[in-house]
Amino acid sequence: MMNNSNIKFLIRETLELILQEDNSKQLQENVLLVEDKVSKNLQYHLDKGIPLHENAFRYGTEAQLQLFKEVRKLYNDEKLYLNPEDRWLVENTDIGNYGLYEGQFVALDVPMIEEETNPTDTITMDVPLFIRMLEHAREDAKTDMDLHNVTEKALALSTNGDTLTMANYESIAGKSLDEALYQGKEVSLGKPKRGGSKKFFVYVKDGDKVKKVNFGDTTGLSTKVNNPKARKAFAARQNCDKKKDRTTPGYWSCNIGRYWKSLGGGKNFSGYW
Repeated sequence: MMNNSNIKFLIRETLELILQEDNSKQLQENVLLVEDKVSKNLQYHLDKGIPLHENAFRYGTEAQLQLFKEVRKLYNDEKLYLNPEDRWLVENTDIGNYGLYEGQFVALDVPMIEEETNPTDTITMDVPLFIRMLEHAREDAKTDMDLHNVTEKALALSTNGDTLTMANYESIAGKSLDEALYQGKEVSLGKPKRGGSKKFFVYVKDGDKVKKVNFGDTTGLSTKVNNPKARKAFAARQNCDKKKDRTTPGYWSCNIGRYWKSLGGGKNFSGYW
């Protein structure tokens, strides 16, 4: 009877023989040889067919190093087939490992630039952009990789220590807040305005289409955004913590305070209403 080690060896040898039968072919995708629990980051690369040497993480980051470390262990345990380039990296480098240098643990085989301008990966952004990025993380990001990609773009824009603003949003999130057509007319997305069939209106993306959302009281009652007690009572009454859909009037009624200054108010208010 063959044990697990022999089975894994046989699978690996079979893959190698398949490649040797036709020298013009190279199996470029890495293949998990056994059912085993792997990290979300590694699973993403396996599902997308992304090789280790072209991984999605920024060079020298902890995410990249941890990916190498995980791949090396699986490869050494004969649980993962690696394409030739990735196999060379795992067998001939120590990427993903750490060593002690002058009392400090350092990443091995990862060349660094000593004059790095943002060594601690610091991102500074103003409040409007910060709020919008929180909304993006909550409503637009579908996977951990989406969040990672956004973070990498923000870091790339922060190398000089500049404060990021809403002007940087499109470069970070990969989509514009301002460019859309509604009934043949160019409109601004995500920017509430006064008017419409109710007190306010806003244009938002609803799938592949643009939707006009009308919201706000029409009975003549004033919007008491400047009153903390009124804001708290409104949020509790309307269950604002459950209003997550940006295509509904309820969401915008609960979050109008964040845009109050652009609507003629003295300042914006964080939180609901």
